Amino acid sequence: MAMERAGIDAQILRAIGQNPYSVHDGSEEGYSYLGASGVCIEVLNENDELNLYIDIDHDEYMVSFDVFHEHLPVGDSQALQEVLELIDGILHNRICAVSVWCPNSSGEMVWKASACASADQAAGSSWADLFDLSGSGNRRFPSDISATGGEERIRFWDASLCKTIPIAKEAKRHSKWQIKFR
Repeated sequence: MAMERAGIDAQILRAIGQNPYSVHDGSEEGYSYLGASGVCIEVLNENDELNLYIDIDHDEYMVSFDVFHEHLPVGDSQALQEVLELIDGILHNRICAVSVWCPNSSGEMVWKASACASADQAAGSSWADLFDLSGSGNRRFPSDISATGGEERIRFWDASLCKTIPIAKEAKRHSKWQIKFR
């Protein structure tokens, strides 16, 4: 597939650099969501669970890494610059995906919220601060995390930098009406 015909900007290929990648289109199994005109560039990582995906269709870029994804409009030079900065930041471990996972009723850990953060933010902030910094604190955020506990997952391109941090559930607080005096 010729890159120009696929609508892939040469700047995106430069941002990918020497990393191996493959290009997929809507005719392939698992990529039908791309439709007839979209493409997905899959940048391959040593840890294939952490590949970087760049979807391009006629009106939007979508950059996905781990459970984080960002949608930006095609044809906007500022949006293209943001896409390039995301790609470069992820591939050089300056940007990571941060997610919060909580147990469902079966005890299985399920994804609840995600954002991206700079490596400095991820190293120096709590999960609650990271979501407030990213502006996603109220979006799909697990309101019952204090009752269930969970974990924060921080994922970098370099898998050796990844970490999972437990989020302890808090002890139940009793209201003054529930406290029994003797």
